Amino acid sequence: MKILVPIKLTYDVSQMKFDAKTLEPILDAVPKMIGDADKCALEEALKIKEKYGGEVIITSIGDSKIHGKIIRDAFAMGASSGYLIKAEKFHELDIYTVGRSIAKLALRTGPYDFILIGSGSSDTHSSYLPPFIATLLDIPAVIGADKLEYRDDIIHITCTYEDGIYKYHIKPPAVISVTTEANMPRIPTIRDILRTKKMKFEEISINELVENPTYIDLSKISKYTVERKKMILEADSKEEIEDGVEKIFKALKSEGVL
Repeated sequence: MKILVPIKLTYDVSQMKFDAKTLEPILDAVPKMIGDADKCALEEALKIKEKYGGEVIITSIGDSKIHGKIIRDAFAMGASSGYLIKAEKFHELDIYTVGRSIAKLALRTGPYDFILIGSGSSDTHSSYLPPFIATLLDIPAVIGADKLEYRDDIIHITCTYEDGIYKYHIKPPAVISVTTEANMPRIPTIRDILRTKKMKFEEISINELVENPTYIDLSKISKYTVERKKMILEADSKEEIEDGVEKIFKALKSEGVL
């Protein structure tokens, strides 16, 4: 059993701070980590490995210093080995380049029984990447797995969508995106963390995998704000209350709430 788990460096959005004047995020002050859904995908891969044997290989796109840390975090959880796809301006790579990079890496280092990936990253959460990788590799994809069970050479998947619960039964190879509902990722011990210092990961330039990487034109990132109406109504009599209710109703209607 050989499983590839792409992981993305994301910012801890729960600790995001913004400049009071420009409303732009102060990214240097925000902790960086493996995305929550990616951790759940890695946990599912490790559970399959522990039960049936094999390898869990992780990959990430970025630079050696920052992404080297999250790769070692994945090693501490139990990943067997890893690949860093080195790229400058990694935050500005478009999904087309990211998908092609991972697919080309899978073809170069595989074959893999499964590619398990988070259903969406903590910062963008577009959910486009898993099916795109599957399309490039011409293999099946199941999106939004809440529960996985591998037995008898078939992986049994449960997904909860808006219109009901769906169950899929597929044979490898396949791409499966995993939600944060699937499990509770393990927390590495101090011994696990110390063990990773001796573990190495291979670095591959993105230009070896993709010709002419393309980037999004990121013009600005700023905090979403909603201006409050600050409407204050005071009423001392029944007539004033009724008049105030009428004003509130008109205000809500003018804003499209009603």
